[in-house]
Amino acid sequence: MDVDEAKNGQMPVGEIIELLDKLIKSDNVKYDVVTAIQKEVETKITDINSLLQKAEEYHKHQQALQDNTSRLSQEQEKLSALQMELENAKSREPEIDELTKKINVLESQLPKYDELSRKQKIISELDKRIEKYVQQLTQCGKLEEDLKKEISALKSELESLKNCDVKKEKLESEKKERNDNITKVSKLEKDVSDFSISERNLEEAQRDYIQKRSVKESKREIYVHHERAYLDAQAGILAENLHEGQPCPVCGSLSHPCLAVKPENVPDKQELNKLKADMEKADSLAVTASNKAEKLNASLNEKRKTISANAEEIFGEIDFDKIPELLSEKKLLCKEKLSEIETELKEIENNIQRKNKIEKQIPDKEKELSAIADKKADLKSRQSADEATRNSEKKRVSELSEELSKFASKLSAEKEIKRLSDIKKDISEKIKRAENNVIDCKNKISGYDSAIKENEKNLKDKVEIDIETEKQHKIELEKQKTEYSSQKEKISIRKNANENILKNISEQTENSLTAEKKLQCIKPLSDTANGGILGKAKLSLETFIQQTYFDRILERANKRLLMMSDNQYEMKRRREARDNQSKSGLDIDVIDHHTHSERNVKTLSGGEAFKASLSLALGLSDEIQASAGGICLDTMFVDEGFGSLDEESLHQAMKALSTLSQNNKLIGIISHVSELKNQIDKQIIVKKDKDGSSHIKILI
Repeated sequence: MDVDEAKNGQMPVGEIIELLDKLIKSDNVKYDVVTAIQKEVETKITDINSLLQKAEEYHKHQQALQDNTSRLSQEQEKLSALQMELENAKSREPEIDELTKKINVLESQLPKYDELSRKQKIISELDKRIEKYVQQLTQCGKLEEDLKKEISALKSELESLKNCDVKKEKLESEKKERNDNITKVSKLEKDVSDFSISERNLEEAQRDYIQKRSVKESKREIYVHHERAYLDAQAGILAENLHEGQPCPVCGSLSHPCLAVKPENVPDKQELNKLKADMEKADSLAVTASNKAEKLNASLNEKRKTISANAEEIFGEIDFDKIPELLSEKKLLCKEKLSEIETELKEIENNIQRKNKIEKQIPDKEKELSAIADKKADLKSRQSADEATRNSEKKRVSELSEELSKFASKLSAEKEIKRLSDIKKDISEKIKRAENNVIDCKNKISGYDSAIKENEKNLKDKVEIDIETEKQHKIELEKQKTEYSSQKEKISIRKNANENILKNISEQTENSLTAEKKLQCIKPLSDTANGGILGKAKLSLETFIQQTYFDRILERANKRLLMMSDNQYEMKRRREARDNQSKSGLDIDVIDHHTHSERNVKTLSGGEAFKASLSLALGLSDEIQASAGGICLDTMFVDEGFGSLDEESLHQAMKALSTLSQNNKLIGIISHVSELKNQIDKQIIVKKDKDGSSHIKILI
């Protein structure tokens, strides 16, 4: 009854703890009692198992004695028959000696079959070689005749090319002379070209000198003019620093009745020094330019003399201005003649190469002719030797064929040897098998005798029990053992469950007391932060912070919305909740300035709602950049929504986005509205093919 009340929650925690403690102690006592009874049952089962094992062993020995006695009788009867078989098998032992002699004779003849085969093969190879010698001798005779004709033709061609070296030396001398002339002309051409460049350099240096001289004279005039003005103004400069009662640095007077006046636009000492430095620098540059022009003029005159002297060596006395024209004609003439010489030289070189080749070929061909003659003699010698060997081998083949005429081949002889060996092996195996059978039978008889003696020894101690009764008793005891094990398991499970329940109740009771104390401190603070105070607006701390940021975002978003709606709409955060049960602070109303009314933002049309959404997105972007230092949102993509706008609204939305993109921001529009294509300069057009694939086209 108490347990049912505890399960139904009708008992105090303290009484439940006392009840659990009593139940656990009671189960411990029951568990010990059942364990003791179970051990007594297990001891009885062990005793019965021991008796049953002894009874089974006695029965086994009885059965083994019967079996071994029966088998012994069978083997004794079998032994007489096996001994008769052994005598019959041994009677054929003389046949083994006769078969051995025949096999030895045949095996001694086997190598002669191999010799006969080798000799026949050698004769076949000799026939082929002799036939090959005849063919090679015929080929050598033809080659010998062809070589003689070829050597005669080469000697005739060599005779026609014997003067090639002399012609080559003459042409190479002419070629060297022409090349020397071309080298002289080319050098003189380069000197003339360098002379022209030097003339231009001299003219440029002269112009540079004239320009620098003009600059130098101009700088000198400016410096002299300013120096004179500076000297003239010294009295006025001194007068500027004179005061009554102070001595004059020139005359020492303390009175200055008539002070000199400083002229206007007079340079100071620093300006005058700069003008002087400019004048000296210009003078130095003019001197440097003059020296350069003088050196270039002297070098040019020297080059003119050298060119004139070299031209006289080639053409004789000639006007200097005509040298370039004559050089071109001379060089062209030399190159034409050189080309003709090189053509002839190339032909002569080919003839010389051919001559050298023939001079090498003739001895090689003569050696080849001599080698062919030697080869013919060698072939004839080999042919004669092989013919003599073939005749000798044929004689031996005839002798072996007569001796081995009983069997057609070695294979036939080997088959006969195998047949005789098999007969011999069969007789030997039968004798061996008969001997083994007799030995095995005797061993079995001996084994059975020993086994019977051992069985009779083991049957002396007979166990008198009723096996079936003991087995039935064992089954009943095992059932009791299983039942006691089940009882122990149930008690153990129940005890463990009660111990866990007792532990959990104790821990949770302690935790509950701690949590109640903590809740008394935290609950008022939680109600305040989560907007749960009765009778007041349901405004949580999180919502309060969101309201603050939401107001900033709406303020920035309204700038965009007013622009896109032509100053008609403005968004406003709703301050009050719909009722006392709802949370307040994050709903949006819209103010219509045209009708001077305020309504829920959900009443806006599709196009108007798109403008409001776009304005909120832009406002959020502005607030993030303003609040988070270092974060810059440079890119925005607007996906669809433009199709719901009329022409005027579309123009206003594009104007707002265009204004935003002027501040180094990238604004991307994803849309199918064809009116936008004319207003967007840079486009990425995506088209889908018939096969399901897509491709893009970029317009910049």
